[in-house]
Amino acid sequence: MNRRQLLGAGWTLAAGWAWAKASRPRPLNQGLRFGVLTARLIHRSGLDRVVAVALEDSHVCFAVAGAVAAVLRQQGREAWTLEGGAGLETDLDVVGPETLYLAYFGGLPDAVVQAGLDADLARLVARGGDETVVLHWPTVTRGYFENALFGVEGALEWAEEREIYAVINEGDRAVMKRLTDPLALTFEEVDALPLEDWAPLT
Repeated sequence: MNRRQLLGAGWTLAAGWAWAKASRPRPLNQGLRFGVLTARLIHRSGLDRVVAVALEDSHVCFAVAGAVAAVLRQQGREAWTLEGGAGLETDLDVVGPETLYLAYFGGLPDAVVQAGLDADLARLVARGGDETVVLHWPTVTRGYFENALFGVEGALEWAEEREIYAVINEGDRAVMKRLTDPLALTFEEVDALPLEDWAPLT
């Protein structure tokens, strides 16, 4: 199946974990665990119709995005997974999401991640829409989002027109924060879960 296609209910965390054991087990397992907590925080916030968008050609990002979508579906939310890149705007228009979860982080060189986020953010800016956005934590903490926000034409205005959150790994907690000032890139905490408070789907 083409990874650009929407993932249906057949995607499970078990598949992701099985793949993780064969390839990059430690980083991916950590990412999947944090993805579970991210999904729970998104669910607790009341956000719905979530499209988890993964960095193009990144198996790690796609697995984590798929985990987030799987947990949200298990908790009764509508959720899908899409790969970034050409055609992203069309795919989003087909789904009609209310929330975008952006998973752009490691597994590839920083320059590749940054270029992928820049290109997809430019697509989102051109598309418009009013979706709420949730950022994966390395997308923020590694500087990718900040670089894109100030490097992509129209991105700052786009950010000012919507609610943007990030789920950040802070010590022993997964913390959901709301972007309060895009220009200063300041966030305020709105919810949190202990990092140990995760479990596989049953």
